[in-house]
Amino acid sequence: GHKPPLFLIHPVGGTLFWYLSLIKHGTFDRPIYGIQDPGLFKTKNEIPFKTIEEMASAYLNLIRTVQPEGPYLLAGASAGGVISFEIAHQLLSNAETVAFLGLFDSWVPHPEKMRRQELFEAVMRRQYHQMQDNFAALGLDSQESLAKLQWQRVQMLDRYEAKKINTQLTLFKALDVISIYQPYED
Repeated sequence: GHKPPLFLIHPVGGTLFWYLSLIKHGTFDRPIYGIQDPGLFKTKNEIPFKTIEEMASAYLNLIRTVQPEGPYLLAGASAGGVISFEIAHQLLSNAETVAFLGLFDSWVPHPEKMRRQELFEAVMRRQYHQMQDNFAALGLDSQESLAKLQWQRVQMLDRYEAKKINTQLTLFKALDVISIYQPYED
C-alpha cells in the first residue's frame, strides 16, 4: 500500500503469531510491520529490557528507521497494546502525532488471576503445545525458557503505570475467547 504504515507490537508471548489471522483475512492499503521481542532470540532467559518504558523506547527507535516522522499508526494485542500505549505516550511527549492507537484485548494492570507464576506458566505451556510447529519454525523450542521470559514481561507489565495521553484510542474486545487463551480454573 501507499499510506503510512501500521506497526503491530507483539503480545506477552513476544511473537507475532497473534496477528496471522488478522493479516490473512484483512484487506490493507498500507504496509504493515510487526515488532517481535528481541528477547526471544537471546540465550539463558536474558531479557533485554527492565521496563515497559525501555521496551517502548527501543521499539520506537525501530519504528523510526521505517518511518522517521508521523503521523504514526500503532496497535498491539494484549501486552502489545500496553507497549503501543507507551510508545504513543513517548511520541506525544515529543509533540509528534499518533493518528491511530489500537488495543486488542489490552489491559492495565495485568489480570489478578494471571499474576500467579505457576498458573501463568501453565497457561503459556498449553499455548506453546498448540503452537509447537510455529515456534519450531522460528527455532524456538524451549517451552520453559519462553515461559520464564514471558513471566519476566508480566512483571514489567505489573510495574508499569500508564500515563494520561491526549489522543483517541480504539479498544477491540473479543466477544468469545477461544480455548487456547482460557486461563485454567483454580
